[in-house]
Amino acid sequence: MPVIAGDGQFDGGEAAGRRLIAEHPDVTGVVCYNDMTAIGVIVGARALGRSVPGDMSVIGCDDIAVASWVSPALTTVAQQKGQMGRLAVAHLIHVLDNPDETRTPDVVRLPMLLRERETTGPAPTGHARS
Repeated sequence: MPVIAGDGQFDGGEAAGRRLIAEHPDVTGVVCYNDMTAIGVIVGARALGRSVPGDMSVIGCDDIAVASWVSPALTTVAQQKGQMGRLAVAHLIHVLDNPDETRTPDVVRLPMLLRERETTGPAPTGHARS
């Protein structure tokens, strides 16, 4: 499974998408570490004549507002940012209120939600997903 580094921005996603397709023309799916990168990958794919989701699926992460506004609307993983912030503040207040308390690292897992929109679909005929 190839990994192409990006910079977390639209332009870096576009460049990474173009590079990925150039080096792996049979790619049918891309998972990006944020939505801006994913949107850039879609633009890069279109510039190379690839359709999303017809030729390849693209998924982002973060569920930023623009993810639902772009065309096609971006499939993305939504995180509970508000809940994450509330838990972080509560933990910080607890630490500040109890400076002498022995601490062990906390592990907090919050469910994420896949927001299926328009950038994902079945692999093109003749392509197997792996």
